[in-house]
This record gives sequence, structure tokens and C-alpha cells, in this order.
Amino acid sequence: MAPVLTVALPTLAKSLHASESDLQWFTSGYFLVLAAAMLPAGLLGDRFGHKKVLTIAIALFGLDRFACAYSTSVGEFLAARVVLGLAGAGVHLMAISALTVLFSKEERPKAVGIWAAANFLSLPIGADPRWLDAVPLLVGVGLPDQRAGRGDRRRGTGPLLVRRRCRRRSENRNSA
Repeated sequence: MAPVLTVALPTLAKSLHASESDLQWFTSGYFLVLAAAMLPAGLLGDRFGHKKVLTIAIALFGLDRFACAYSTSVGEFLAARVVLGLAGAGVHLMAISALTVLFSKEERPKAVGIWAAANFLSLPIGADPRWLDAVPLLVGVGLPDQRAGRGDRRRGTGPLLVRRRCRRRSENRNSA
């Protein structure tokens, strides 16, 4: 989002009559709240369930993008960016926590590595890495509602189908 926002800053300065300080807050406000909300978002996920928090965070993130797009003042845009950071914290943490349910202990390091590498590689090209955070929700339609200490590790049907396909591909590669 930062590369997209950086390109849009001159337009935002004109249309919202934003000062240089306002423009700095547009960029920094999101990251400040994102960082500050990481621990509370993890606590909410542990208490109320990761799937529920992930679903709410993605919905809030999507709705807040519209709030950013239709802001008519500096205050509205900055408030929308702050809420975007709050939702982003939930999306990032719950997406990575979903990997612990979707993949076995042996597969988990590879899954986290692929997730992290895709995020890392998307930054230099200016792509928005947050689309990766929606993947666990879309793939894990059957994802159980995990809470800390519950110990229920059943996998839903969505992740099983994806894992079967991945295993078949790796078995085909190994046999060839």
C-alpha cells in the first residue's frame, strides 16, 4: 500500500488541501497503528478465535479502503488510514496463525517461508502484499475456529483439498 500511497500523495495534497505534515501522517499513521495493534490483535484472536478475527479484519480492511477513497477532508482520510492499520494488524497476524492450522508441523516452516518470501519480493515491485493475507481465508473455508488452549486441530475440507493437490504434484515430481 505504501508504494501506491506514495504515488497518490500529490493528488491527495491537492484534493484534500493537505500540508506536508498531513502527508507524512497519511503514510506513518497506518504503520504506527499497525505496529501498535499487533499484540492486541493476537490476544483477540486467541480469545475469540482466529477465523472470526481474520474474517472481521478482512471485511473491515475492505470497507475501510472505500472510506479512504471517498474521504473529503484530511481528518477523514487520516482516520480511515488509522482504522486501516488496525484492520491490517488483524489480517497479518491471523493469516500467519492460520498457517499453523492449515499445515502440519513438518510443512509449516516451508509455508511460512513461502508466505514471507512472497511478502518480501512484492515490496520492491510496488505490489500490495496484503492480497497474500486473504489467501488463508479463501483457501481455508473449512478452517476450524481456533482459540488458544482449545487443542482442536481438525482441518477443514478446503485446506485438505489444497494439500492433497500439492502432495500429488510433489509425488509426481519425485517419481519423474
